[in-house]
Amino acid sequence: MRFPAVVVLAGAALACCGCGKSEPPVTVSRFDAVKAAAPATDGARWCDAFFAGGGPRLDLPALSPARPGDAVPSLPAGRPVWVNVWATWCVPCRREMPLLLRWRDRMRKDGIEVEMVFLSVDAKEADLTAFLQANPEVAPPPSARLLTPDGLDPWLVRFISPVPAGIPVQVLAGADGAVRCVKSGSLRDGDYPLVASLLR
Repeated sequence: MRFPAVVVLAGAALACCGCGKSEPPVTVSRFDAVKAAAPATDGARWCDAFFAGGGPRLDLPALSPARPGDAVPSLPAGRPVWVNVWATWCVPCRREMPLLLRWRDRMRKDGIEVEMVFLSVDAKEADLTAFLQANPEVAPPPSARLLTPDGLDPWLVRFISPVPAGIPVQVLAGADGAVRCVKSGSLRDGDYPLVASLLR
């Protein structure tokens, strides 16, 4: 009884030894394909919504100034635009704000004249005003507040569906005015090269 079992196991082992030698594992070939891909392919995986070309045209929802006396932001012609959706009650939003401002300045040094628009979704104007007075370095102009709290989803759904459940949300558009990427969630230090390539 034992002998046939050993023979069967040995035969199975021999049959499998040649399996891995005849063709490379699937994971290796996929890795090579990704490694050779252009940055846009990485953007397609990194963004929650990615447009290689011909994306929807970026516009802004109905807004009010973030600070009393400021003008409502408008979109510049011929420059890439980065819209950061945030709120004073959103801890990850506040935590990443210094990073975004450093990246904005770094991109300008790298020749990318990006316009960064800070879009608050705070429901109460007084909350935003008080926060910005206490933290003047946060969300510098051009910044604004969504005019009505229920205006965010109808605006975002033009660029991404389903609409992200939380914030922060980044909307990146090229100099041609077309949206290239929508990304929800906090950004990380290592994301800079990819974000810069999407806005270049």
